[in-house]
Amino acid sequence: MFKRLTPGAIDWKAAASALDDCFGPKDVELRTAFVPYRIRPLGAHLDHQGGKVLSQCTSFGVTGYWRRNGLNRVRVSSHGFGQADIDLNADLVSEADGFDYLRGTLAQFRANEYPLIGIDLLVDGALTACGLSSSAAITLLYQELLCQSMRVSLEAEQRIDWAVACENHFIGVQSGVGDQTPMLFAGDGESVLYDCRLREAKRIVPKDPWRFLVINSGQSAALSGSSSFNDRVAESIEAAREIASLLKRPLEGARLGDFSDAEWSALTPRLSATAQRRSAHFFTEMTRVHAGEKALLAGDPVRFGALMNASCQSSIDQYETGTNLLIELVRHLQAIDGVYGARFSGAGTRGCVVALIEDDADRHILNDLAGRVSPDIREYADQQWAFTTSAHAGLKVS
Repeated sequence: MFKRLTPGAIDWKAAASALDDCFGPKDVELRTAFVPYRIRPLGAHLDHQGGKVLSQCTSFGVTGYWRRNGLNRVRVSSHGFGQADIDLNADLVSEADGFDYLRGTLAQFRANEYPLIGIDLLVDGALTACGLSSSAAITLLYQELLCQSMRVSLEAEQRIDWAVACENHFIGVQSGVGDQTPMLFAGDGESVLYDCRLREAKRIVPKDPWRFLVINSGQSAALSGSSSFNDRVAESIEAAREIASLLKRPLEGARLGDFSDAEWSALTPRLSATAQRRSAHFFTEMTRVHAGEKALLAGDPVRFGALMNASCQSSIDQYETGTNLLIELVRHLQAIDGVYGARFSGAGTRGCVVALIEDDADRHILNDLAGRVSPDIREYADQQWAFTTSAHAGLKVS
C-alpha cells in the first residue's frame, strides 16, 4: 500500500524525442516551464467566500515543453490524457476531456485578442484529480507556455483571474482565487497567506522547515463530474445573503468575507440551519488561519497540527464534506505517533490527505497506517501513493 513517489520530470532530450514521435521531427528550439501542485493545511473552503488561505507548493507538479509548429493549430500530448489537436480557427468549446483546461485557456487569450500561434505541447504530470490543485497548476502552465510562444506576459493577478474564469465558466467548477496563489507567489521554503477578498499575498518564512506527508486515498473523480462542490459554494453564498439581508445590505455579490466576526456572531441564531453551519466553518477557519500563521512564525508544529485537526473536523461537521475513506484515513493518521495533525486536501470529495509530521517519521507512519486501514481502503491499494514534501518555490521557467 501507499507506493512511495519521488519527484522526477522528463528531460529536454526525452521531451524533444517524444514531440518528434507524436507530431513529426522539427529542428526548432524547445522551451519549458514547471508549475508545482499545492497543499493547503489551513483555509479550507474559504477562497470562494473572500477568506484567507494558507498554502504552500509541493515538490511535485506539472512540466510542459513547447515548440513552434508553423500551423494554425495547437497539438498537445499529455502523460495522463493522450493527445489532442486544436484548430485555432475553430470555436473553442468544452469536449469534457482532459484538455478542456487548454481550450479554456486558449479561449481567454482569444477573447482578449492575443495573437495565438501554432505550437506543439508536451505535458508531463500524473497526479490529477486528487485534491492538490492540479487543475490550477495545469491552467497556469498552459498560460505560461502560451505567453512564451507569443512573447507576451501577464501579471500574477491577471493569471489568477483568467484561471478562475476558466474553471468557473469553461469547466463549470465554482472555485475561488486561492489555489493559484502559492504557485505564483511562493519562494523556496515559503508558505503564502493570501487574502482572497483584498487580493493580497503575504509570503511567510517559517521559523523552521516542516515536513508534510501527502497520501492519496485512491478515490479519484473530477470536481466537474459532481454537483457537491458547487452545492457547498452555493450554500455558502446563500449564508452570506442571509447575513446581508439581516444587516440590510445589498444581496448581490455578497460573500461571507464581507462581514466581521462580531456581525456573524450576533446574527447566527437568526440564520437558517444550513447557513449557520456554513458560516460557522468560515469564521472559525479564519481564526485558525490567523493562529496558524503565528504557529508557523513561532516554529510550533504541535499548535499548527492541532489547528489542522480542528480544521478537518469543521470541514466534516460544519461544511459537511469528506468521504468516508478520507475521514477514516485522517482519523488513523491523527492517532499515530509522529503526526502533529492531519486533514483531507481539496474539496474533500476525493484524493489526498495531508499530515504534518516529525522529520524522518514517514516510513514508520505509513507502516503503521497500513496496519490500521479497513478493507474499504485496501480496495484502492493499486491507486494509492504517498510522498513527503517541504515548502517549495512556485512557477519555474527555463
